[in-house]
Amino acid sequence: MKDAEAVYDYLTNKLSIEHKNILVCGRSIGSGPATYLCSQREVGALILVSGFTSIRAVVKDFAGSWAQYLIKQRFNNVEAIKKVKSPTFIVHGQRDRLIPFTHSEELHSTLILFVICLLTSISLGHCKAVSELVLPKEMDHIEFDFFEDLTCHLKNFFQRCGIKLNRSGKRAIYFPRVLFRTPDMVLSSKKKCKIQQAEAHAKKVNSKSMVEPAGISIQ
Repeated sequence: MKDAEAVYDYLTNKLSIEHKNILVCGRSIGSGPATYLCSQREVGALILVSGFTSIRAVVKDFAGSWAQYLIKQRFNNVEAIKKVKSPTFIVHGQRDRLIPFTHSEELHSTLILFVICLLTSISLGHCKAVSELVLPKEMDHIEFDFFEDLTCHLKNFFQRCGIKLNRSGKRAIYFPRVLFRTPDMVLSSKKKCKIQQAEAHAKKVNSKSMVEPAGISIQ
């Protein structure tokens, strides 16, 4: 969770990217951090692919009701999505056997119900209440048609929300190369630095011993 927030804060604070230009997408287990982030931060849109209501609910569907209590409750999306105010697009295959599509149906219905309750007292502004649920018949958890099942519907959703992806005339976004260093590269760099420091110290000691004259005794 903290990693997701750290990335968001870096984009907005360090790179000065507007929140409306940040689109958050979470697939399967990734729907947890994605929904959580959008419940805590303002974003342009939330996209969930094969998401779930909660980890416990997935375990319950897969292994039975008793098994859900053997694990810690994490990624409670059905509660977190109530705090999401951005446009939300949800897609889930009807042939998904790992996470039933009923999870996405519940997420969508929870979001709609909560928005209706909010609209009775406050205005959410342009596109805040827009949400869409797509349930492709032939899509499962792994295999799906990228265009027919996802891209086509997502493009129409963006148009409904007034979200434009054309970056012509916009400045390019550059990330520092250090952000792409893997842990092994960092450890290797630290190890190399220590070796260089040791070699420099040894060289300094050897140089000092060669300069100092040896003691001479004259009888």
